Amino acid sequence: MTSHHSPTSTSTGIRPSHAKKKRYQQPDGPLAAYIWRLYMCFSTSLALSVMEPWERVLVMSFLGMVLSLIAIGLVRYFPQFILAFLARARYYLFGEDAAGRDVVAWDAPNAGSIRGSEF
Repeated sequence: MTSHHSPTSTSTGIRPSHAKKKRYQQPDGPLAAYIWRLYMCFSTSLALSVMEPWERVLVMSFLGMVLSLIAIGLVRYFPQFILAFLARARYYLFGEDAAGRDVVAWDAPNAGSIRGSEF
């Protein structure tokens, strides 16, 4: 009886250097295996594995544009939003405006003219 070995393994279990790995086979190193798992989750979530190459380019281009617009919005406008949000929260929680002044004292000079006018 002859033993039949597959071309990707030897009797010692070590793969010869000339044998190629399959595309969807997990790599050997821990970092490479982790990156491979992330790639597999990404490609199966978007169904990239069943698309033609031009469809992959189209989907990845659209996804790249959307992510870049979100990143630009976060970098350019989110800090301003946070500052305005904090000023509004300070006003509602502590009764102070953005400069730290008391709202009642800040509004006192104008309050008399509004209250005293006849509508």
